Amino acid sequence: MLSEEILQRVKNSFRRSIFEVMEKMYFVFLEPTSDTSNGESLRGAEVNFSGPWEGKITVLFSPELIHLMINNLFGLEEGDMDEKIKEDTIKECVNMIAGSFLRHFEPERAMHLSIPSYLGLKYAKPPQGEVSLAMDADRGRMYAILDIRNVS
Repeated sequence: MLSEEILQRVKNSFRRSIFEVMEKMYFVFLEPTSDTSNGESLRGAEVNFSGPWEGKITVLFSPELIHLMINNLFGLEEGDMDEKIKEDTIKECVNMIAGSFLRHFEPERAMHLSIPSYLGLKYAKPPQGEVSLAMDADRGRMYAILDIRNVS
């Protein structure tokens, strides 16, 4: 169990990392929302981390948001997007969010990231974690879930 102070630091670092990656890399501006998924199709990826802290970051994206991200990054229209580019975009986004989070949360300590795993359409509703965030974009929605525990 995390102390309230640590939990607040985790939440702030996680939120900051998500917004930075989505805005700087994909030109997507997010707004926090309290709405949860209504069973929509979501694609996602997860990455594990270890070191003094260990855990997992899972991010789920609506199809509309995936298309917006790819269009903004590569200039591709929806008909030109194959499954491989969608999978790679999702995995790289989750990898960047995880790296950014660890850099903000524990900048002085070495942490290790796993290779991101693609979850495909594994979840119809986002799972809950230590920190769970729902965010809306102009087109689409994303959910970010963080589980973390101190092992040092």
